[in-house]
Amino acid sequence: MAPTATGIADQNRAGAAPSAPGRGRGAAAALWGAVLAPFAALAAAVPLAWGRGLCWVDVVVAAGAYAIAGLGVTSSAACTARRRSSG
Repeated sequence: MAPTATGIADQNRAGAAPSAPGRGRGAAAALWGAVLAPFAALAAAVPLAWGRGLCWVDVVVAAGAYAIAGLGVTSSAACTARRRSSG
């Protein structure tokens, strides 16, 4: 397997089995539904809860925690990739 420019080895797909029949649009729709449903629920819940327990402080704390968690996951993945390529 030859490494790519990013250092990740390409997989040999010549002997890969074809995708299962019937897993086309339905699987894609289920995937998009699972990805978008939480955001739609959040968008619906915020106006309902605003003023009844949800305020700007809550939004700032949630955004800060989201940013810290996102940076932690990103930096952890970058550090792991650096360690694997150097050793």
